Amino acid sequence: MWGLDDARNYANETKKYWRTIQEHYQYFWKHDIPVEIIATTDDLTAYDLVIDPMHFMMSAQFATKLKAYVQQGGHLIGTYITGVVDHDFLAYQGDGLADLEATYGIKVQETDTLYPQQHNALTAYHQAYQVNDYCDVVETTTAQVLGTYQKDFYAGTPAVTVNQLGQGAAYYLAARTDTDFLDAFYERLATSLALKPALPVIKANAKVSIQVRENATTRYYFVINFSHRPTTVTLEVPLRQIFENQVVSGKQDLASYGVQVYMMNK
Repeated sequence: MWGLDDARNYANETKKYWRTIQEHYQYFWKHDIPVEIIATTDDLTAYDLVIDPMHFMMSAQFATKLKAYVQQGGHLIGTYITGVVDHDFLAYQGDGLADLEATYGIKVQETDTLYPQQHNALTAYHQAYQVNDYCDVVETTTAQVLGTYQKDFYAGTPAVTVNQLGQGAAYYLAARTDTDFLDAFYERLATSLALKPALPVIKANAKVSIQVRENATTRYYFVINFSHRPTTVTLEVPLRQIFENQVVSGKQDLASYGVQVYMMNK
């Protein structure tokens, strides 16, 4: 992060690193899909999906680790401004990180940095989506094109790609989009990977978050209303309400900014 903050070739007002992470996380939060924040030193093999946005400063060792993760059946998401410099803040020369390019099946030719008032667009899934701030101009080697740019000198070139590598796949988002594209993209991915949990608590809207914690014998469902409007949830099976220590089922009221915790034995 400090490397990206110190980079002079990207405008500070458009970097928005933390906002980018939050926007990628938003789909998973709305659909109650558990997500962990992990370090580059952690084992990746336990995860169905690894999302790695704007990994500006990347070591060759981590690029190799990503490649092995995908080859072994993992699914990886990468974005623009990835693998630009090493740990000494020196830019990779020539073709860059060989393992990273093999993983994504592309070569990044350049990054077009847009002014805040400038926009491009990409076409994917038979729909157009606005593009802001950054557009990597890429050439595919082994990747399949899922979406293309609409405007400027790189119109018609790849904007979204997927590369099948070994037993897994690596997706590259060459441009920054709004959350409407990310919702459509992650909806398809979550469906194909069966990431959505089967929960006994059904919520009425995305303002409610349902998070699961468990031990060897019990599952706990933390149900939180992040809205000033009261709402309801529906329990499809009887669950024990922790705060009042009683078994309940069916439709349950949830106050504005209210919290309930339910439990069930495994």
